[in-house]
Amino acid sequence: MSRVTPREIMSLTATAFGLLPGSFRGQFFGNVTAKNRPKPLRARQTAVYLVLRHTLATHADIASLLGLLSPSKTLPAEQAAIIATELIFDAGLQDIVSGIEDAIDALHERRCEDDAVLRLPVAKSIAKEPRDVVGKRRKHSSAPKARVRAPTLAELSHG
Repeated sequence: MSRVTPREIMSLTATAFGLLPGSFRGQFFGNVTAKNRPKPLRARQTAVYLVLRHTLATHADIASLLGLLSPSKTLPAEQAAIIATELIFDAGLQDIVSGIEDAIDALHERRCEDDAVLRLPVAKSIAKEPRDVVGKRRKHSSAPKARVRAPTLAELSHG
């Protein structure tokens, strides 16, 4: 899963559609079909599709993030299904979604790189010493450990 939050995905989607990040929050009323669908609704449906695809957000989380008055658990799934279907036929929408997913991936990669920089090696002086089951320190012997090697095929077949 991506390390990008649903709110960030919605912001990236709004920007890709030329809208302000909060412009597709709330209810859209009336008989909305593909031909007369307002741009904010299409942006919201695309954002829901991408949030479900790239995060572990639940339908209730998405509905509350969108500011829906009566959050339905099926509404985000329905909106994502609309966009998934349109992606098959609409090359313009494919380009928009591809651009947003590139931005999501870039943000995710940046976060992974930042985390890698923050992970510093643990100094030996603060590393825990090995302990036995009771909790007492083990005594390290200076004797070299015997190496165990796997038997060869010839040894196995002869003996």
